[in-house]
Amino acid sequence: MESTISRNTVDQHELAPALREIVEDMLRAVDEGPGDYLRRARETLGLSIYEVAAQLSVPNPQVKLLEGNDFENLPAPIFVRNYIRRYADLLGMPADEVVACYERVGVEEMPSLARVSLRQRLNDRHQSMRWASFSAVALIMLLLFFWWQSMPNESRNDIEMPAETAGGEIILQLPEIKSEQNTDQ
Repeated sequence: MESTISRNTVDQHELAPALREIVEDMLRAVDEGPGDYLRRARETLGLSIYEVAAQLSVPNPQVKLLEGNDFENLPAPIFVRNYIRRYADLLGMPADEVVACYERVGVEEMPSLARVSLRQRLNDRHQSMRWASFSAVALIMLLLFFWWQSMPNESRNDIEMPAETAGGEIILQLPEIKSEQNTDQ
């Protein structure tokens, strides 16, 4: 049933006679990838890989990988489908049929993964480092506090305070400064 729908689509699509043969070959083949047909159509139309790459805004190596059916070295299948669709449109081939050929090859969808950006991972790592640093500083301060509290009161009061007189004045004793005077006069 699928091949009749495909043949009807091909009959309705205006194809150059040379491209019609390529598309019909594609519909008959079961295990061949779309790259061979895209390459044959490109060569039939006299286009270079560089011209196709420029028209599609895709790097040359990716066009070569598409034509070589090397889908494992291309981005995710959703992007490959888009490349194939745009490539087929550029060549005047029925895009849906070429994409269906790609899907018949048995390319598996990549599982949907929640991607975490590099910036998010770095922020998470920095946040972890901030918490670890904060915790370490808090622990050190807590240990210093307990150490200070565990000291006997006498050792905490060993600091000499200036002496006070009866009138409330504070007398500071300054160290003596010896000066050398020149007595040669």
